[in-house]
Amino acid sequence: MGHKNSGTCQTNPTIGAPGSEVLKLGNDSEYFGAGSAKSREINEIVFFGEYSFEKSPMVVMRGLDICDLPRKQLEILSILLEAAGEVVSRDEIIDSVWPDVIVEEHNLTQTVFLLRRALGRLPDGQDYIETVPKRGYRIALSALKPQAAFAPDLLPRISDAASYHDLYDTELPQSHGFGKWVRNLAWSGAGIIILAAALARHSGHLHLPRPYLVASRQVTRGGGPHRETDAPILVRDQTLFLTGQRLNQALVLKVPTVGGSLTSSALATGTGWVSSVHPTKDELLLSHSRVDGLIVTSNLAGEASQPFGYLHGHSAVWSPDGKRVAYGRERQLLVADAAGVTRALVEHLAGVALWLAWSPNGKYLRYTMQENGDKRSLHQVDVATGKVTTLFTGTQEEHHVCCGSWSPDGRYYVYLSEAPASSSIWVRREGWVGSILGNPTWNLADGPVDFWRSPVIAPDSHHLYSIGVQMRNHVVGLDAAFDSFLEDMSIDSMSISHDGKWVAYTTYPEGFLWKSRLDGTDRVRLSGPLVRVRSPQWSADDRSLIYLRAHDGDAWIIARMEAVLGSPERFIDEGTDIAAFSYSPAGNKIAFDRVNESLSAPAGISILSLGSRKVEPVPQSADLSNAKWSPDGRYLAAVAINRRELRIFDTQTQSWKTVDTADEVRAPAWDRKLDILYFVVDDEKKRLIRRYSVDTRAVADVMVLPDRYRHGHASKILEQSPEGRLLFGYSEGGSDVYDLTVELP
Repeated sequence: MGHKNSGTCQTNPTIGAPGSEVLKLGNDSEYFGAGSAKSREINEIVFFGEYSFEKSPMVVMRGLDICDLPRKQLEILSILLEAAGEVVSRDEIIDSVWPDVIVEEHNLTQTVFLLRRALGRLPDGQDYIETVPKRGYRIALSALKPQAAFAPDLLPRISDAASYHDLYDTELPQSHGFGKWVRNLAWSGAGIIILAAALARHSGHLHLPRPYLVASRQVTRGGGPHRETDAPILVRDQTLFLTGQRLNQALVLKVPTVGGSLTSSALATGTGWVSSVHPTKDELLLSHSRVDGLIVTSNLAGEASQPFGYLHGHSAVWSPDGKRVAYGRERQLLVADAAGVTRALVEHLAGVALWLAWSPNGKYLRYTMQENGDKRSLHQVDVATGKVTTLFTGTQEEHHVCCGSWSPDGRYYVYLSEAPASSSIWVRREGWVGSILGNPTWNLADGPVDFWRSPVIAPDSHHLYSIGVQMRNHVVGLDAAFDSFLEDMSIDSMSISHDGKWVAYTTYPEGFLWKSRLDGTDRVRLSGPLVRVRSPQWSADDRSLIYLRAHDGDAWIIARMEAVLGSPERFIDEGTDIAAFSYSPAGNKIAFDRVNESLSAPAGISILSLGSRKVEPVPQSADLSNAKWSPDGRYLAAVAINRRELRIFDTQTQSWKTVDTADEVRAPAWDRKLDILYFVVDDEKKRLIRRYSVDTRAVADVMVLPDRYRHGHASKILEQSPEGRLLFGYSEGGSDVYDLTVELP
């Protein structure tokens, strides 16, 4: 029993003791007549632990006692119960409980603390309300106690048989006499259960056994090459195959499913991903993730590659029988046989098809649609007819799901639900039972990492492998002390004002925009909860900030805000899906490059004149991005798409000059006053800072960075402080493979 709480529970003789999970009395016309006054008075009562909750009016009871709780605590409890054990973010709760009022998170924390104290604890010692780090709150699942409407061991057996018949399109063996009678009786019984399931679903009383996470184990532990977190994990003979990256060389990474040392070998293609493993042969399928290129096969080490039918596209995957390959090409979805003979499944997609996954019977193909901005959606195409179905249509998740794969028996589909600062692993019930019950979904894993990537269910259906991403970004001064800058912040991008008094920065992983003094004081958050921001830049007079922003996963656009007052944003009408931009020193031009719609070729750099609103492409910039204006506004520095070359464009002569080439070049940053360009260079043995003088046309090494700053992702931050010190950003943490033991009943 829970502990006696601090709230007062008063006896009410009219209410009986609670039953099981949820008592739904909303559809009461059969008792009182449709539309009667009595019918409208009856509300849904939710039972959790030893309590019951009536939503309207909000009343909490324990047995026959009414618990006296403050209004704000009741509203929070109502929100969490309505979520039925799913996580509700802090921002969602604050927006609902304190609408039109600016409150700090500690108000929510204190209210939840008092609510926990009032409710006491569950019999197992758990709090009724759980805190999910970096996500929010939820009602403890053990408080909800779901129960099946009919025998829990019946549905799995029926669903298994029906799923096999539905997914694999096989029939019971032909027979005569007694065998035929048994077969007819079996399918008649299945028909009765179908009807019972449909009626139970309609009445709201059917509960399938819930899939759940049993345990988790970290397979890899940091170190080694960078893991491509959007590339699939492939499982073959107790070995996991991943795609890695070292500088600009793509790698095949292999690790035993039980854990151990990570081995790597270079892909013969040099670039691309390991996108599929053949179901029976020792062959890998190599293709690019988004950019169209030649699709090739190789051995399991990524060597000895040869073209597969000279197909040109991306995201290629073998069918379950190994006789066909599905792949994307620009905005098409295609399938080819072993000879390379191709036919189009879908001629005109609304976006780019990524993360292709065959159903185990080869009848369906599911894919992630990359839409504008960060939005992604899941779709299914019937391979025989070409009919396309959108998953999660009309739900809040429709444009925030991606990257799925099927369980080997076809009963479940695992996928990611994405939020701006996190992602979680979900499963969807498939097959016959799934269809009857509306394909219910369950959350399997929210943490402990910030982002889950590349989920795949193992052949035994008891293990799920996924990449967990947990990183924090830091900024240090490049001098003898290597002092931290804004030590407690995980900074993704930043800009120091021209007068040297303020810094604007965005945080990782939240993507919030902040402004503070250089020592971190007078800190103010400038962006809202559903807005992600990156690349802030100060105007010439330091009165406003220009930055990239995306609202709730929409396309990235350029916006402006008055930095002093934090006034509402004004959008600069240059288009959408901006990848990077640079505000000219005079404040009259913006150089930018856009995310290419087809993702099959570079988009190039353009210049927007703010006065005339005219946009002009920069000559010979198709393979360049991330342009940066020089202090006098004459030059633009840009990095090649392959990150191997740094060039400078002279706006007067309209010509480009190559500054430097290396294994990898990143983060060009101009001196605050002089035409001197600093940049980061990586090679096999070291990471160093170099500078280029426009006047002398000479490149010189500034310093070799310590090993601590060599590992992890290459820096996106290189900034000069007012006193001339270079500030450098680096990351700690990274991505590792996890083994999640799951129960999929």
